[in-house]
Amino acid sequence: MKAKSAAVARAAAEPEPDAGHTAPGPAPLQFTPLAYVVGCDGDSLRLLTTSMDEIGIEHVEFNDSAAMSVGWRRRMPDLVFVGVSAGGADAVDSLFALSERLFTGKLQLLSDPGVSAIESVMRVAHHNPLKILPTLTKPLNADALRTLLQGQKTAALLEGPSQITLDEALKNGWLDFWYQPKIDLRTKNLVGVESLVRLHHPKIGLVSPSVFLKSADETSLFVLSQRALVHAVRTAADFAKLGINLKVAINISMKALRALPVDRLIRQHSAASERRPNLLFDVNQDDVAANLSFVYQRSKALRELGVRLAIDDYQNGQLTQAELKGLAVTEIKIGRMFVSGCDNGAIEATICQSVIDVARKLGTCAVAVGIERPSQAEALLQMGCDVGQGFLFGHSVPPDKIVQMMQQRAEPLAE
Repeated sequence: MKAKSAAVARAAAEPEPDAGHTAPGPAPLQFTPLAYVVGCDGDSLRLLTTSMDEIGIEHVEFNDSAAMSVGWRRRMPDLVFVGVSAGGADAVDSLFALSERLFTGKLQLLSDPGVSAIESVMRVAHHNPLKILPTLTKPLNADALRTLLQGQKTAALLEGPSQITLDEALKNGWLDFWYQPKIDLRTKNLVGVESLVRLHHPKIGLVSPSVFLKSADETSLFVLSQRALVHAVRTAADFAKLGINLKVAINISMKALRALPVDRLIRQHSAASERRPNLLFDVNQDDVAANLSFVYQRSKALRELGVRLAIDDYQNGQLTQAELKGLAVTEIKIGRMFVSGCDNGAIEATICQSVIDVARKLGTCAVAVGIERPSQAEALLQMGCDVGQGFLFGHSVPPDKIVQMMQQRAEPLAE
């Protein structure tokens, strides 16, 4: 991958599984609008839920505002129905709760005829402010309700994942960095993790990197690089403080390696740890070959900070073994396009074996990326591959989950 994709798009995004992949894990994003129904019961609730099921709107029902506050999901609803009773107190509490959570969807009030509290509730909605639709009066008209729901579904879909940009995600704080396990193929122990970006939209939930990285500009990608680096340094420092010996890998572009104050960021964000963070920079082979002198000088400075290099998407020919040895490479990574067919394709298996042989000669670690089937892991193990990562071994998870995994492994078995 060249140019912009060499920045972070390749680096930060966990690839989606192949179409035939059946291993457990999050499915590719299928956006369905979400509605909350608060304080509605009887015929109105039955008609609402039945109509939303028919139209294809996910819904969650809550008895009152307190139940909604407890059961609020990380994903922001697109539409909230609030029943207004005679006093209107709980409806007002629901509106305050929506305002506090910065609800940006549509608010739909429902009431019996002649409920005087509806005017007070509407004033609260406008004051906060919330996007309020014309009040529905019971008994609800089924056709009118379906028309309203269909219109709100269309509006929600138009604001769906295809409109999300990296720049918007950066400005709104929707990004997080999770870590995919790297497993020793012989012992099946966890030996490292790789940083991968995650976007959690407040309305949509988890959004695929293929959506928000496809049109990202260089500035946004550069900002993402810096944030990814800082997060990886802090995570590695946290692991070190806990005595967890895991390499924390992050893909880094040549542009980021040249322009970012890498040394300062590493020192600044690992200062609280008495141990040096165990960091690994994944650099693309094409980038290294085109900037060999710079990378050689940079690698020496990075080693003093506890940072080692891994060569991503390695293929024989572009870098000699002498050049790799001079860079003190810690890992040589086999690309997923070769790993995908290593268990049933002669050409792919031959390429994987050649990369593993180079790693052996250099005394470094061979890492296979994108392992999805047990047969792939077995084939690579027989070839002498050291480490694997991919959906077979686990999807990316927050750093605290990695800590839990390590602590559970360290606990002695009960007698």
